[in-house]
Amino acid sequence: MSPPGTAAVCLVSLTFLWPLAGICGRLAQAPFQEHDWRENARVSAKANPVRLLLAGIVLIAVLTTLAAPQKALAQRIGEDLAARLTGAQTQAYLRYLRAQAQHANETESYWTIIEEMKEARRRKRAAGQPFVASDYVAVQPPRYAGPPLPPDVAKIIAALRPPEPPEPMPDLADFLRHAREVYGFVPAQTTEAQFKQRYAEESLAHGLTKDQVVRVYALETGGRGTYDMQAGIDPETKQGRPISSALGYAQLLGANSVNELVKHGDTFIQRLNALAASSNARRRTQLRAKAAVLGRMLRDARSVPNQWSAHVALSRTPKGLGIHALNLDADIGPWLQTIKLQGVREYAAKAGRPNLSGAEIELMNLAGPQTGLDMMDQAGRNVPTANFFAQRAYNRNPIVKDRTSVELLAALEDRMNHNLRKAGSIEFARIFDATLAARSRAAGR
Repeated sequence: MSPPGTAAVCLVSLTFLWPLAGICGRLAQAPFQEHDWRENARVSAKANPVRLLLAGIVLIAVLTTLAAPQKALAQRIGEDLAARLTGAQTQAYLRYLRAQAQHANETESYWTIIEEMKEARRRKRAAGQPFVASDYVAVQPPRYAGPPLPPDVAKIIAALRPPEPPEPMPDLADFLRHAREVYGFVPAQTTEAQFKQRYAEESLAHGLTKDQVVRVYALETGGRGTYDMQAGIDPETKQGRPISSALGYAQLLGANSVNELVKHGDTFIQRLNALAASSNARRRTQLRAKAAVLGRMLRDARSVPNQWSAHVALSRTPKGLGIHALNLDADIGPWLQTIKLQGVREYAAKAGRPNLSGAEIELMNLAGPQTGLDMMDQAGRNVPTANFFAQRAYNRNPIVKDRTSVELLAALEDRMNHNLRKAGSIEFARIFDATLAARSRAAGR
């Protein structure tokens, strides 16, 4: 067995040098070990002397560090960890880091190819050319198959270097506080039944069906969500920690609220003023004040470029956080969320898909309208979902991982079916039925 210091130095050296080795390995197109996914993804194995030389330099650097003394170990990883790890623990940790580094290298290469093929598809779309199966990577992302981090080593590392707590995410109280402080806006409160009633009325007025809306609600909120539900917070116990800015029945993100306000804010203001004209004096005053607030919000939303990235940036400011509180308002919230779903439906209709199921709307909502359509097209139906998501988004959405597009659609359908049996979904369906009946009576049918 090698001395503990030698193995640990190798461990640290790999940690620092492996990313460079990965880069050079890709330049050389000659990985340390052949993997089936590379062949299936049609990765070229061509090499040239310069690229191979770069890879060789890194390999020599790694091998050279094997002889580094124990003192170098303490300098690189800290005396505390060096003193705690035994020889056997160091060897086990080294094997773990080697496997992790190999996996990281393969994963980086995989996602590089994913992005390259996305760019190739963008060029084909711009040229008006249809996609075919070979425009996509045909295999799932590499899976880690190495040893786990030894529990005793993990315990030592955790004791010496506890992980930093995650940065706090703005919550419901923050949205309400910024709405009040920036705009003097306090959302009109209501009951769940009344909010669902208005949501159903708006949905039907915009051409959405009961099945579409209730199924999206069932998936997005687990079938028991409240109109003030934020992702990560249990809607019944109110316990948990926010995991995103997603709010309401359709779980709109803060950037969605800004984006929809930019597109439809003028209509919202006109509707509020029209509603005020037919209301009593007190209600008229409230609605006109709300229209004025909405006008200020709209000016702020339009003060940035009409681009998704700019809307994301604004949504993280006090102004954007205040705008997001519109989802909680009894008058505006149902409009705002319904109009988002209507936009997805209209986008699909223009592309020749006028009749979407709830799962198909949710797929377009999850992946983006055009990407969702690509996933439903013949060429994209049976390829891995990794082709359609950024790596970070893919990793934080468990439902999309290790599935093809058609498998994801089926998984969405299954989860919707399960959540339709929850109390919130049942209530929403009942309210839709009552609203449909009332519309039929009003039409004289």
